[in-house]
Amino acid sequence: MFDFLYELIRQQISVLDSNIKFVFVQPAYLPQHNVLKMFLQEPACLYVPFEGTNQAYSALKDKLERCFTEQFPTSTWSDIRLVILDEADRAQPKSLETLLNDFIPSPNLRVLVFSRSIPAFVRSNDLIRSQARIIPIENSLMFPDYVALANEAKLLEVRALGGGHVLLNGKPVTDWDGDLPRNLFFYLIDKGMATRSQIFDVFWPGLPVHEATNVFHVTKRKINSILGLELTQYSGGFYRIATGINLIYDVSLFKDLIQRSAIETKNSAQDLLKRVIWLYKGDFLIGIDAQANPWVQNRRHELSQLYGEALFTQGKMLEQSGDVRSALGLFIRASALNRQREDLAGLIMGIYRKLGMFEDSLRTYERIETDIADTLGISPAQWLQDLAANIRAEAKTANSGINITQ
Repeated sequence: MFDFLYELIRQQISVLDSNIKFVFVQPAYLPQHNVLKMFLQEPACLYVPFEGTNQAYSALKDKLERCFTEQFPTSTWSDIRLVILDEADRAQPKSLETLLNDFIPSPNLRVLVFSRSIPAFVRSNDLIRSQARIIPIENSLMFPDYVALANEAKLLEVRALGGGHVLLNGKPVTDWDGDLPRNLFFYLIDKGMATRSQIFDVFWPGLPVHEATNVFHVTKRKINSILGLELTQYSGGFYRIATGINLIYDVSLFKDLIQRSAIETKNSAQDLLKRVIWLYKGDFLIGIDAQANPWVQNRRHELSQLYGEALFTQGKMLEQSGDVRSALGLFIRASALNRQREDLAGLIMGIYRKLGMFEDSLRTYERIETDIADTLGISPAQWLQDLAANIRAEAKTANSGINITQ
């Protein structure tokens, strides 16, 4: 159900112009092995897995020739239609550029490149750039078209759902010189616009204004130095993301897709919710201590609840369409985010019941019964207790042979 990206990739490949020689697989598309398996079945396909680190041109060329000899002992290079370069980032960028240039004169040959990053020469080398494409391309899923970027572009990709990752023009930003610059960066990105007093209240509530001002400007300059650009501009009493920065932020995309799904038809809503669920790679900025950063804790709770609702809504639509097993998986994931939610427990119990999995159904009830007693000091709703009693009775009647709690 959720491998919609696989079909998107197939579609984008199928419409590639014949003059496209180099196809780079998006580094952010983590299940790259799916694409690899798609192409390994192609006839006249040469697979070249690179090894080691910082490989020079001579090592790359030697590996290429050895793979050709092993895989096509009775063929010539003119018989090859597809070359797959796996883990191409193990090569020196200049050496990889030279190797790709070698393929340009070969007619009817396409090169598929797997790498953890898109090398800068893809944009700076006009000959390669004119014959290159990236797959998949879909901005709403954080898959930008690096090839189309102008050399002076300022494409800032920020992924805060999960550990927190930043790319500038496709290059990872990893060295933040401490927690404060990183935390302030993510705060400014997440807020979009903030007053000085709002920033000070979050980061330096105990400092006098003049001291907080000094620390803020020092930290802001450090962020700008790390990025190599001015992140913010000040106008109308607010610090805003600077004009000229093309920001792609997963939290904004996540919330926008949820809002759109609420007003779309069922089929369109399902497609949008697939994207919502795919975008959620983990809780908001899980690498930042939420106890020490209440703004992270609040945002984390808000987004996890939205994610839970997306799982629930998608699950209900799947259940209505008859795909109860997929619905069950989504309901279980949603329930893990809100363990006292009785309607979810009831849905899970009901599906287990339909599948004849009485023990799992009753285990679900026992779990929520314990959670509600521990946190609220009460029993589950009467309707849920009645459902559990009915399932116990059905299990006994079915003589399932399992140990049913009395």
